[in-house]
Amino acid sequence: MTKEFAVDSASVSGPDKVLAVDLDRTLIKTDMLEEAVFMYLKKRPWALFNVIFALLKGRVHLKNFLASAVTINPQLLPYNEKVLDRIKSARENGYHVVLVSASHASFVKPIADHVGLFDHFIGTKDKNIKGSAKLDTLKSLYPKAKIEYLGDSSADIVLWKGFGTAHTVNASRSSIASLKSANIPVEVIDDTRKLNLKIIRKSLRAHQWVKNFLVLLPLLLAHAWQQDLWTVSLLAFVSFSFTASSIYILNDLFDLEADRAHKKKRLRPFASGDLSISQGVILYALVSILAIVFALLINVGFLTCLLIYFIANLTYTLRLKQVHSLDIIMLAGMYTIRIMAGSQATGIEVSEWLIGFSTFLFYGLAALKRYVEVSSLGAAQKAAGRGYIGDDKFTLAALGCASSLMACLVLALYFNSTAVLDLYRNPKLLWLILPLHLYWVSSVWILASRGKIDDDPVLHTIKSKSTYVLAALAGIVIYFAV
Repeated sequence: MTKEFAVDSASVSGPDKVLAVDLDRTLIKTDMLEEAVFMYLKKRPWALFNVIFALLKGRVHLKNFLASAVTINPQLLPYNEKVLDRIKSARENGYHVVLVSASHASFVKPIADHVGLFDHFIGTKDKNIKGSAKLDTLKSLYPKAKIEYLGDSSADIVLWKGFGTAHTVNASRSSIASLKSANIPVEVIDDTRKLNLKIIRKSLRAHQWVKNFLVLLPLLLAHAWQQDLWTVSLLAFVSFSFTASSIYILNDLFDLEADRAHKKKRLRPFASGDLSISQGVILYALVSILAIVFALLINVGFLTCLLIYFIANLTYTLRLKQVHSLDIIMLAGMYTIRIMAGSQATGIEVSEWLIGFSTFLFYGLAALKRYVEVSSLGAAQKAAGRGYIGDDKFTLAALGCASSLMACLVLALYFNSTAVLDLYRNPKLLWLILPLHLYWVSSVWILASRGKIDDDPVLHTIKSKSTYVLAALAGIVIYFAV
């Protein structure tokens, strides 16, 4: 167990050389204060004002407030392997290693214990251990030692200059320039964290935007080709895509621990630390503003659908995704809202047939998503952040297959109705679509049962060549049926 040093404790005798290591964005690729805020709000989303009021009383008060309300799991945090290697090297060379952080001591301690490479740790309690306060603390504790500091931010410049040497982790160019102008020797431990379009696109989950083509469905099924309607529909697609991305960002920020416990989701930008939480908040604000601006260019009806989708998705993210059965219904409903939004944008009425078909189809896809997530779990093992255990895969498969086949039934009933006579000259040809749909439904469920589909069935569908072959065949059938 790592020992703690109080800020006002007496100096330490013994070590002649000390390596002091920062925590936030140095040892770990995230910031514990930001993590604590989202952990607190996930359980109490209505308590945002509690956080604001605590901050108004000062950062120390906020840190104490969050420390009393939040418990962290140090095993799931994204550690910087290069920093860990540097610490091991320092210990081999006789350095006394101390973890010193502006984060609250109750967060620093379990992390230090988990890593097991620190002789002591120092964290914030009554005094914010940052910048010059951190410098003074280290000098008072180790007055005779040669101290070297490993950190990341501009607030650490005073320490690097005070100790006469710098070990940096993803420090800014301006920080490096400031050190070099002061003739401070700089060792760059890590310089790989760079903000780029690939990481931003990944955080927006741009590949998921294909789902938002559903807003075009009313236009396509009505065989409406007017340019003004297509312009409005494309604006609706862009607006819905930005809205969906804003929800994905919030979902990832509130779901950090669950994602880090997952073998694939742990690589997501926020879970892995490739993007910081503060960057995520800024990105969320930007895409939300863009979504609203595009929605205002359309009409009030579309904006209403967009707000309903946002509220439903936010409720799902914060609570309902953890409730079995209801989460699947919510997912299916949010797909259908996209279709309704397309209807509001263009003024084209959506038929009951389409609503029924989409509800059953997307309920089946939602069940498939959950089936894939739990299929690798043990019988009684609970899925992280979800309301299912491993044994539920059989029930999920039954529900998903049944709902998918119900969608096929709705399709068959539609082909046999008088509604098709208004849009198709040869409606009997439409029956050829039914075996194509049955094949697709059967194929995805068989592949899922064999473990060939990952956690994102939609992404699998987009990548699958058979999807485009089936879509092309269906398009040919519709062309000759019109």
